[in-house]
Amino acid sequence: MARTLPSLRLLGEINMINKITIILGMIVLSLTLVLLIGSCQTKTTDITTLGGPIGYELVDIVTDPDSNIWFTEPKSGNICKISPIDGNITKYHVPGGLSLSLNIITFGSDGNLWFTETGANKIGKLSTSDGKITEYNLPTKNAGPTVITAGADGNLWVIEARANKIGSISQDTGRIAEYNIETNASISAIIADNNGNIWFSDSDRGQIGKFVPKTKSVSLYPVTTADTNHRIGDMVTGPDGNIWFTEYNNNKIGKLNIHNGEVTEFSMLTERARPTAIAVGLDGNLWFTEYMSNKIGKISPETGIIIEYTLQSTGNILNGITTGGDGNIWFTEGLSYKIGKISPATGEITEYPIPKN
Repeated sequence: MARTLPSLRLLGEINMINKITIILGMIVLSLTLVLLIGSCQTKTTDITTLGGPIGYELVDIVTDPDSNIWFTEPKSGNICKISPIDGNITKYHVPGGLSLSLNIITFGSDGNLWFTETGANKIGKLSTSDGKITEYNLPTKNAGPTVITAGADGNLWVIEARANKIGSISQDTGRIAEYNIETNASISAIIADNNGNIWFSDSDRGQIGKFVPKTKSVSLYPVTTADTNHRIGDMVTGPDGNIWFTEYNNNKIGKLNIHNGEVTEFSMLTERARPTAIAVGLDGNLWFTEYMSNKIGKISPETGIIIEYTLQSTGNILNGITTGGDGNIWFTEGLSYKIGKISPATGEITEYPIPKN
């Protein structure tokens, strides 16, 4: 996922047109340094470039069943894959570069990588078998596709931010259907549950919405905080089955009980941390990036207790986050050009610097 933004998904909100994709040449990882900091250890691992230019800012990040790490590189039109075996990076270029405004990436049930091209008004598909890229034009002009997610029905679901619509695209045929949501909605995040429902955030007005494709019905659940400027970012279905989300402006993590609509909020430990992207770890906790505080956080869905882990390196803008097949939590450090990894078992953080052009 997810996989917005400040947030991968919140880039759909805070920096909506900012997400783009990357991939480089080949690189080798060599360990250099281990430091103890706060409640976690931070280890810096140098990356030596063997080929291929690096672009600017790392944003979204996902993993595939083979434990490859995929991430996006804004301003270059690339989608990148890192091999967990030898650290080699493969770069797939989407023609159009910065004008595409490449955004969020996600895997479909077909095993391909799907992504949005906000500027080009398209949905893209990258074949993981041969690297072929296929693009699909949205029916609505200037719809502004941002966040994309895989649904239980086999379709991909996408936010059309400028059109106040939610779209679906068939993995088999490429056919796109569009559904009008409420006028003046500010949709910033989207996920699908196992029952086929599509959940989205109306960020500016502080609401979580549920769209039922079979009936075309929409239900809205207000977030309880009096301040409506929540800037709801990323969302994820937690191990408890409820919807968990980040509140960028309110500096909180929220939980929506899908059975009774009750919303519970948990305040961050660090002031102005700006929680952004969120993912479920194999340890049963929810892990999130803190866009402004140089920290990775986790929250227990059972107790609501938050623990933070501080990165040793400074000047970071933490964006996307995902759970790897190795059980580690992987994240992007946007401005410092690094891919980070934290061990849920030990709290040890390893950072992989990626050279600039």
